[in-house]
Amino acid sequence: MKTVRSIDIANRHPRLRLDTKVVKRVIQTLDQHASSFLTGCPQGVLSIVIFTDAALAKIHADFLQDPTPTDV
Repeated sequence: MKTVRSIDIANRHPRLRLDTKVVKRVIQTLDQHASSFLTGCPQGVLSIVIFTDAALAKIHADFLQDPTPTDV
């Protein structure tokens, strides 16, 4: 079964240089290999957003009332 996935990547970190085409290729390669095991990866959209620690801490505070950054 071939995994059909839309991949959205947003880099919100001002100093991080990220080649989104390479990241997408890596994810697509992982999807191809995962599809050969059991049921594979689910179809759908995968969204990745890269934040600064400060921005992530604000989101963490807004939604979980914990003003510390998280590594998720």
